[in-house]
Amino acid sequence: MQSRTLSFNTTTSMGRLTLNILLSFAQFEREVIGERISDRYVSRLLRLAWLAPVVLERLVVRREPCAISLYDLCFVASLPWEEQSVRVFD
Repeated sequence: MQSRTLSFNTTTSMGRLTLNILLSFAQFEREVIGERISDRYVSRLLRLAWLAPVVLERLVVRREPCAISLYDLCFVASLPWEEQSVRVFD
């Protein structure tokens, strides 16, 4: 294997060890990034699941624009259903 920035010979045991370490580290980084994204995504979905049915219907079915960001929308889910519609669309 040829590297553009670092030369090491993969025909020797030390070269193969170096290659395996680099490949293992790259795989570890991919998994960590994947876990980080999925944790945040699932967390937001769970919070949005607590939105009032009226709010979800206006956002998803009628595609009405809301007055707040998606980040803030997650916090609106903790409000009573009666207050959610006012906070999201006004």
